Amino acid sequence: MATVELEPAPAPPQTVRLPDPADLIGTDDQNIDTPWHRAAITLLIDALSVAWRDRDDFYVGGNMFVYYSTEQAKDKDFRGPDFFVVSEGTSRTRPREYWAIWEEGGLAPDFVVELSSPSTVREDHTTKKRIYERVLRCPEYILYNPGTRRLEGFRLGQDRRYQPIPPDERGWLWSEVLNLWIGLWTGPYMEHLLPQTVWPRFYWPDGTVVPTVGELGQRGIAEERRRTDEERQRADEERQRADEEKRRADEEKRRADEEKRRAEALAEKLRDLGIDPRSVDLKRD
Repeated sequence: MATVELEPAPAPPQTVRLPDPADLIGTDDQNIDTPWHRAAITLLIDALSVAWRDRDDFYVGGNMFVYYSTEQAKDKDFRGPDFFVVSEGTSRTRPREYWAIWEEGGLAPDFVVELSSPSTVREDHTTKKRIYERVLRCPEYILYNPGTRRLEGFRLGQDRRYQPIPPDERGWLWSEVLNLWIGLWTGPYMEHLLPQTVWPRFYWPDGTVVPTVGELGQRGIAEERRRTDEERQRADEERQRADEEKRRADEEKRRADEEKRRAEALAEKLRDLGIDPRSVDLKRD
């Protein structure tokens, strides 16, 4: 959780006049270069919301302006991370159109992802990087360039300056803030149905992908289908066992009836010969 010291109040009788919330805007859709960028932001929000679904003390946002000073707001110097997380000390459910640090108890994003494009890649590596590092003191800053398909990460060091986060052999980056990997994933999401589409995604510490709400639902459907199939298989096996037991019972009854008919026929022959069947053991060894 990153905190930012707000502007010190001037000496009396002057006071700091905070911006009117009505003058603050939440987002500017012109900042989203392509439908892929919009879907990629939603994918990150979707997955982290699943990963932390049992918590309510964080906030995750995307394409939302972050206001860190009254001067910045007055000058309309808007800064909107593509994706950001405030990892603790706040509420995920309180509606917000923007994130104004003075309205959030000094809390600032502590994990940011920028999805670069030809029109933003220079700013992402210069202006925005300086703001996240020196103004917001954001502990972790991740960049993904869909053109090069490369993840790049920075983490604040002891000198409060960004140091590169070393990728592992897969090119993934470990987030100490989220306790998750961020890596690349290929597959369909939302309207991007081409299986070769590449996305930045979160992974659990063991390397398995963090599911989205839709994938979680599909897993639930698949699990329910699996249970149904297992129950159907057990019912079929029970039916087969019952049929086999009935077959054996019918066979035993058939043999018993046949033995009874044989005994009755033999008794009849004995009586014809003048022999009392009761004096003879009619059972066959």
